[in-house]
Amino acid sequence: MTHEQVAQALDVPLGTAKTRIRTGLHTLRTALAPVAATLFGLAFAVVGARDLQTQTMLNRDERALSLVTMSDVAPRRLGAAMPGVPSAAHATYRGRAGSNLAVLSAEALPAPGDGKTYQAWAHAGGQWTVLGTVVPDSSGTALVVAENSALVNPPDAVEITLEPAGGSQTPGETVVLRWNAA
Repeated sequence: MTHEQVAQALDVPLGTAKTRIRTGLHTLRTALAPVAATLFGLAFAVVGARDLQTQTMLNRDERALSLVTMSDVAPRRLGAAMPGVPSAAHATYRGRAGSNLAVLSAEALPAPGDGKTYQAWAHAGGQWTVLGTVVPDSSGTALVVAENSALVNPPDAVEITLEPAGGSQTPGETVVLRWNAA
């Protein structure tokens, strides 16, 4: 409403309406300033946290790219471990002794099916370490960049298993792709 409409609706002189509007706005501004400052601070913190998270992921991805292009990194090819897996389906694991980073790329991996997911695992020192969830795109390509202190030792086996949709703490029985040091 305009100042004139407010004065008419309240049946007060125009000057009184303007004063009351100005006083009300000042009161609101004073009352809401701490809220606005808090919201601004919170937004700044969220943006800062996202920026830090993005920067951390970019640094990890840069280290992963460096890892996969090193001439002394021997790729380990995972092949079909069960009947029914397409012949073109395979994955490649790249890791380096002393590095806590590993990269697993998969190709021609079929969709896992309803209620199922793929998980990648590396076995070293007598225990399995989860590398992450393998999510193939429409062409069956997937990439997992894993960072874990257990990866500093080269694995003696790497597997991609079919697990329930929520994932698993240990590798299941259905091994889709596998590499063994044998």
